[in-house]
Amino acid sequence: MEAELEEANERTAVLISLAQALFGPISSEWKYDGVAFHDHPPHLNYSPASNTVQIGLSLKAVGDAFQRDFQLAHEVCHLLYPSMALDAPGKPQTNVINEGISTYFSVIVVGECHGEKAMAIALESLQSSSQSLSACAVSSRERP
Repeated sequence: MEAELEEANERTAVLISLAQALFGPISSEWKYDGVAFHDHPPHLNYSPASNTVQIGLSLKAVGDAFQRDFQLAHEVCHLLYPSMALDAPGKPQTNVINEGISTYFSVIVVGECHGEKAMAIALESLQSSSQSLSACAVSSRERP
């Protein structure tokens, strides 16, 4: 897994540069501390004691360039505008705009790096997930 980790860290540097070119510089005092693979969904892992933030990718990204790039691109955008303040650490609160830009960037990166077919697969997966979430929201509103 060392090779995959090194490759993910190299890829992240490229994606950070691209994201900053499109959306502006990182607006935080958190220090980026690399990528790690975990047995849970991708996320940013904040460490207030060391003022660092790490990108955590799911194990699905190990050995799968499509998953790696999709997850990395999304989390890289969250790095630009972290959802946790360094001076007031607590539970991260990502806003809708940040989620939208992060998702948009993921699709753009997948399309550029893996082609239109891969981008279509990513969009279809996102649409399917959105419909499932919408159905859950409607279902919960209909309950007494």
